[in-house]
Amino acid sequence: MSKKTYKELYLSMLEIGQERVHEGVSYNQMRETLVRKGYNFDNDCIELAVKQWFYDSFHHTGADDNPFLSVKDLDNHLHCSFILKGESCLKLLDYQTSSNGVRVGFIALFISVVAVAFTIYGILNSH
Repeated sequence: MSKKTYKELYLSMLEIGQERVHEGVSYNQMRETLVRKGYNFDNDCIELAVKQWFYDSFHHTGADDNPFLSVKDLDNHLHCSFILKGESCLKLLDYQTSSNGVRVGFIALFISVVAVAFTIYGILNSH
């Protein structure tokens, strides 16, 4: 399997969290899923970046009375279940909506260009 670029790593993490919102996902499960998708965790910087995003984007199930103080606390909870935070889910939904809007915009632009081309062609052929 070819190594993936990290352009969409954070998006992939949010999508995995959205898919597993009912049962949650542990950091280790997230990491395994990302490796199966082709992400390379041999680089310590990537591991740290993923841990930080996971820490920022997911909520430890049942941790309301004992919140994490830092991303370092995650190392003690690598097998625990986490759920996607509402704010993170809304960011993902905004991204998905804007991506769909861009596609619709390009389709509308294409239709407009075709309509203008047909209009010009019709005008030129009528004389």
